[in-house]
Parts: sequence; structure tokens; C-alpha cells
Amino acid sequence: MGSELFGVADNMVGQLFPVTITRNVEGERDPDNLTGGRAKTPAVVTGIEGFWEDFTRDPPPGVEVELNDRKAVLIGDTIPVGGHPQRNDAVEIEGQTLYAVQLINRDPASAVFTYLCRDRRGPDGV
Repeated sequence: MGSELFGVADNMVGQLFPVTITRNVEGERDPDNLTGGRAKTPAVVTGIEGFWEDFTRDPPPGVEVELNDRKAVLIGDTIPVGGHPQRNDAVEIEGQTLYAVQLINRDPASAVFTYLCRDRRGPDGV
């Protein structure tokens, strides 16, 4: 959650794009197939608003950017508790799905969070 002090969500909600965060939550192992790994169930977080932003200059120190990386800019007041993207969570905005790599920036009031996102598929789109 962002800070209520600046009312960013009050002024921005409804004017940006809906964001969907999908993460795989690991469950229990199948007792009949212990080497098969843990069952993964997708957990979806909705209600977040934001937009994609392209990298137009050098990335911040310590951040390695690849060719098709983008920034997911999310409004803090719209992110529910536990809804911040974690590494490898799918982030969908405007019909494009990329995968969270790391948090790049958070302003002091927690009004805006910026995440580095990457397409994990190869050049052939698979």
C-alpha cells in the first residue's frame, strides 16, 4: 500500500491500465510420485493499476537490461497486501505478459513502484 498522504490513487485510479499478477504457489508432493516435484497452483492478484514503460537511457546501477526488457510502473495504493510482484511472477498489462525480475525503484511515499520485467521466451516466441 502507498501512502495516503499524497492521494496518488485518488487522482490516478481508472485512468491507467489494469494489471494482473500471476504466481505459481507450490503445494504438496504427490505421495505416490515423490520425484515428480510439487504441484503448482496459480494464484492471481488483480485490482492493481499501472502501465508499461520502455528503457530510454542507461539503467540504474546494478540493473542489467536485455533487449526486450520493460518497466512495469504500478500505483502503490492499488497493490493489495502480498500483491507485489516477486521474481518470475507473470505481469500482464495491456495484453502483454512479461515476468518480474526485480524491483528497480520505489518512491519515498510508496506511491509508485517500478519493476524490471523480461520476456522469458526465446527469440522464436516459444
